[in-house]
Formats: sequence, structure tokens, C-alpha cells
Amino acid sequence: MRKRICVLVVLYCLDPTKSMTLKCLEFQRSRDFKLYIWDNSPIGLTDGQKNNLFKCFPGAVYISTPENLSLSIIYNNIIANLNVENDLLVTFDQDSFISQEYISKIHHYSEEYPAIPVLIPIIHSGGGVYHSPRPDIPFIRRFFKFSGNKIYGFKYRINSLNSGNVLNIRSLVNAGFKFDEALMFYGVDNSLFRYLYQNRYPVFVIPEVLVQSLAINEIQDHELLIARYKGIISGIKAVYFRDGFNIWSVITCIHVLSVAIRKRSFSYLRLINVIFK
Repeated sequence: MRKRICVLVVLYCLDPTKSMTLKCLEFQRSRDFKLYIWDNSPIGLTDGQKNNLFKCFPGAVYISTPENLSLSIIYNNIIANLNVENDLLVTFDQDSFISQEYISKIHHYSEEYPAIPVLIPIIHSGGGVYHSPRPDIPFIRRFFKFSGNKIYGFKYRINSLNSGNVLNIRSLVNAGFKFDEALMFYGVDNSLFRYLYQNRYPVFVIPEVLVQSLAINEIQDHELLIARYKGIISGIKAVYFRDGFNIWSVITCIHVLSVAIRKRSFSYLRLINVIFK
């Protein structure tokens, strides 16, 4: 039986008409999906904005949480209300670009490989393919580049982002995986792919490209960027290592040093305190 595709788009302080993800979903060749809009903004959409949203996506579900819930809580909440046996959950950020065939490809590959826990696209970001062959090592995707023809297919060892992931609810439940609600926003993707790797579950990379704009690359202010990196390091620590000196903390320190050199500012070295705090 063909599984139902449920699409989740998480918004934050953005008019839906400005969301690249929603624009792409509006023009999908296959509109055979159920849309959930989770709005984490301090102030939700106006009645006019919601009416426009429902005109574009009849039957869409809009949820507003001004308390800005973590992605892990959002994902678990949606999954808890889906049909374990028959639903797939596709998670998106608000600023992802996908082709018109994306939903059609998900239908095709989920039917071809019905037991695979997670299908992912080929992520393009920052001028390159943004994946890592080592989900067991933090920050490693900054140091490795894949070419598209090497990444397509089954992978037992890969790291990716949250956006565009196709979660097979039944397979994830059978695998014993649940998103760690102690993680806010950073580390949610790492925890998923690390779990799959450690428990020898394959990921299937579909031959579809998702272009992702990473907000951190747009921040120019040093203090704002340092605050963002503090969140990233806290998430990485929660997934990979506890306080103290170990191989993961050393790798994280190396990454911090590379950021300081790239940004030409020693103020980023303050992040080392976060690593060992």
C-alpha cells in the first residue's frame, strides 16, 4: 500500500509567501501530500496570511508555538500524531529549494525501498555538496567534499541536515529511535545519523538535489555569530561528548581555531571555554 507523505515546514519570523520551501511545494507536480506548518515565531500569522496559506494548500494544518519549541520536540509531536504504519514524515526548513519532482521522487523511492528508515536528498550548500562520510565525528563535513555521483544510493555512514529528510515512521520506531528533546536546534540532525550509523541502519540518498541556505553563513556580526556557535557547540557536546578532554573536544577546538583564522578574529577563541565548561 502506498504510504501517505506528510510534509512539515518549520517557520520562524517569516511570512509564508517569502518561504522558498513553501514556494517550491506549491509548484510540485505531485500535490499528493499532507502539509503541516509549524510556526515558531513569537507572533503567529495574521488571519489574512493564514487564509492565503490555506488557499495555496487546502487542508494544511497550521500550528503556532510562540515559545519557540525545539526541533526535536516538534518532530516528536508530529510523529506522535501520525499513523505509524502508513505515514512518512518529510522535514523542511523554511529556506530550502527543491525541484518540482521532489514529492514524486519520494513516492517512487519510498515504494521501492519500503523498509529504509531515512531517505535523504543530495544537499548543496555554500557552493558544494554538504554531507559528511563520518556521522561519528563532529564538524567533519566542513573538511570533506563529495561529488554528486559518489553520494547517490545506500550509505551506512553519512551525515546530513534536517531539511529534506524523509522519515519512515514505522522503521524508525522499530529501530528504537526517538528525537532527543534535550537538543534544541543544533545536533538534532547529528543525533539521527549517528544513531543510524551506530546501529547499522542504512540511509538511502535519492538522486534529487536540495539547495539549502545556511543562516549562519549570512551572519556578519562577530558577536551574533559567536552566540550562534555557542548553540552549535552545546548541541555537538550533547551528541558526541561530555565535559572534559577527549578526542571530540580536540576536534571541536580545531574547528573553533579554523573559524577564528577564517574570520580573522581571536574573539572566537572564547568558544573554547564553552567546549570545556
